[in-house]
Amino acid sequence: MSWRVTVSEHARARARERLDVDEQTIALDIAAAISNGRLSTHPPNGIHPGQRRHALWCWTADQSRVYAVVAGSTVWHVRTALQGPTTTQRRTA
Repeated sequence: MSWRVTVSEHARARARERLDVDEQTIALDIAAAISNGRLSTHPPNGIHPGQRRHALWCWTADQSRVYAVVAGSTVWHVRTALQGPTTTQRRTA
């Protein structure tokens, strides 16, 4: 079964503001994160979940971009985009 990525207007705005990336980059980041096992119920160290406690979290390999996502049966919906933690806060996985 195939799945797709949708990006909320909020996530698009935050990605432009915080990360200087577009919707296509977000979708590629999410696909790569899922394919490489960078998906968790907990955000990377240094990221506070805030109101997104029930989200799943995806991040780029270098943890420079972090996304809160919600999974559907055939859709990954990106709720927001965050700048990754500083180098001293990152996981050492």
